[in-house]
Order: sequence, then structure tokens, then C-alpha cells
Amino acid sequence: MSNSPIQHLDLPLNLPVPVDDGACDHLVGTSLPPIILPSTAAGAPVDVSSLSGLTIVFCYPRTGEPGIPVPI
Repeated sequence: MSNSPIQHLDLPLNLPVPVDDGACDHLVGTSLPPIILPSTAAGAPVDVSSLSGLTIVFCYPRTGEPGIPVPI
């Protein structure tokens, strides 16, 4: 095992170049509908459609808590 840190821009040499198939071309310039999500940054729910500029939303599936059934 190496002691050197992993660099996030070090990609495998054999990684294929992605091909733009145009499947998302229709999304350019569209608006996001009102979606209210809980926020860890703001401490209160945020309507992501009201945010200006570039917004990146990270969503993680609920994996459950010990002793509590996972909601279906």
C-alpha cells in the first residue's frame, strides 16, 4: 500500500472518454420546479428552485437506523 495521497484528478489511463449522446440537450435553459428539501447548511427547508446560480444537490438513499424499520 502506498503512503501517497490519492489525487482526485488522477484518472485511470484506460478510462474511456464519455460520449455526449444529446439525451439532456432539452434541459438547457429549463427551470427547476419548486422542490423543498431539508438542508444541513441552512438549518431549515430550502426551495431549491429559488436558488440563483449553479446549485449542486447531493442526495443519499436512506440506509436505515439500527432497530428502526426502513420506510417503504
